Amino acid sequence: MKRPKQLQQVFRGKPKQLKKDVTAEEIELAVRGVKYTPSDYHCKLDGRLARRYKPQTPCPRDFTIQQAGDAIRAAIRARQVSPQWVEDFPRYCWRKIDGRWYEATTKFADPGNYHAYPIDEEGLPPELRK
Repeated sequence: MKRPKQLQQVFRGKPKQLKKDVTAEEIELAVRGVKYTPSDYHCKLDGRLARRYKPQTPCPRDFTIQQAGDAIRAAIRARQVSPQWVEDFPRYCWRKIDGRWYEATTKFADPGNYHAYPIDEEGLPPELRK
């Protein structure tokens, strides 16, 4: 029996927004504390994902921890951040790299520790779409 084709995942959550009134002090405080941790669900280890839950979005590019952290800091400095913050850090931030959008998110249990994954333009705040 053939496996049915999986439908393309589209953004089904609440529409994301950009924070419009972020201050320079908030930005610098957030940038100083950013850490990046690769996700077992999106980052390949030895050529395959460590965890295989659906829906997975494997990262189409290999990033070093330094490159990913720098991209998150650049997104925050560019004020591509959500209005929701967890302590001193934006809950979500977005960055376009090599023509592909990525979303980074931090969790309430570990503010400032981000993981990131590719995202379709439909999941971006309207201001960042083409």
